[in-house]
Amino acid sequence: MPIVNINIEDLSFNIEVFEKETLSDQLIQRGYHNQNDISLLRGFLKEGSVFVDLGANIGWYTLLGSKLVGATLS
Repeated sequence: MPIVNINIEDLSFNIEVFEKETLSDQLIQRGYHNQNDISLLRGFLKEGSVFVDLGANIGWYTLLGSKLVGATLS
């Protein structure tokens, strides 16, 4: 599976993607999935917040959320 480097303003991470899958194709082509979702999460999540992703797939929201809340828990 290919690995895509994501750079969104101040966020940077790598994500392993599936070939020939819609979300993966968007990440490969544009470097992001959904700008509205990114803006929404940025508005709600701050350093030290708690974020739980109950979904599945390749972990896009998990990685995005983890970058926004940081590595430490309060």
